[in-house]
Amino acid sequence: MFIAKYESSGQRSLAEHEDGSPWSFVLALNDGFSGGGTQFVELEGKPIMNASVGGAIGFCGRNRHCGQPITSGVRYILAGFLSYEPCQEDSDVCS
Repeated sequence: MFIAKYESSGQRSLAEHEDGSPWSFVLALNDGFSGGGTQFVELEGKPIMNASVGGAIGFCGRNRHCGQPITSGVRYILAGFLSYEPCQEDSDVCS
């Protein structure tokens, strides 16, 4: 996980990409900005998702997406990546 900062006078957006994980999420940490959001570029209609503060958007990390530009203010997000390993039937411990 990491915190990303987007602002109109600095890093405004994030280029189209895929994550290296089966599952990813973006957790909104603040409001008071304009623009921004996570756009899913290969889905029908290329939707832009922007969660409310404390809300998250979870998605397949192999879905192509990008961060839309901030037009004013500062946006902070927590980005995270998830994977999983199935439990072994003869083990009490999961990976």
